[in-house]
Formats: sequence, structure tokens, C-alpha cells
Amino acid sequence: FQMAVSTALQYAPLCLPIILAGEEGVGKETFAQCIHQAGDRADCLFIAREGALLTKEDLLSAHQGTLYIREGGRLSLPMQELLTEILKNGSIVLENGSRTTLNIRFIIGSQSSLADALLPRLYYLLNALILPLP
Repeated sequence: FQMAVSTALQYAPLCLPIILAGEEGVGKETFAQCIHQAGDRADCLFIAREGALLTKEDLLSAHQGTLYIREGGRLSLPMQELLTEILKNGSIVLENGSRTTLNIRFIIGSQSSLADALLPRLYYLLNALILPLP
């Protein structure tokens, strides 16, 4: 547990996505909040959403802050495409056709491997830092 806390604090100042891997009830969301509070975005919003229920509005609301996605393997295909676009380009296209920049720290929680659940290009972009929780 101490190793996981130490690693989380090392990851906090980095701007890279983090995958929190662990069984249900190990405190993935608590770790995500701690990473957010220990990082440069502590003064910005921390938003936690279920992967299956994530919306474009959630992404727009999380601009400059941290978005924790519970059960990232349950993201819909259109949402996976949208997250890929944000991670690659730092922006998304709005309903009116204009493009807006988004700066979001993504933390993804999962009980199982995301390699088989996500589009390969999204998994590649998210797979920067993995923190297994005991």
C-alpha cells in the first residue's frame, strides 16, 4: 500500500494519463482524488464519471481539471473515438462545427485489463502510467 501511495505522489505532477488497476473496493477513486490534489490542477475541478455514462458535456466541464473515469473498459465506441481525438489533438469539434481546445488530466479506473476493452489507438494513448492497487 505504501508503494502505491508513493507511486501516486510521483505521478501527481505529471500531465500524463494514469490507469488505476485494481479490484472493486480498493480505493481507485480515492487514489484519483489524491493524485488530483497533489498535482498542478488541485485548484481546478475533479470530476468522476462512470465510463458507460460519460458525455461530451462532462469532457467540456473538466477543461483544465481532472476527469476520473470509473470502469474505463465500459466506454462506448463514440466516446472512445472522442477521447482519442482529445488525447491526440488536444481539442474536439463542437456541435456547431467549431473546434475547442481541451486540457484534461485523465485518470482511468478499471478492474480488468483495458487492452482488450478499448480501441488499440486509445489504449496506446492512455497506457502512459499504470498504477496497480493492492
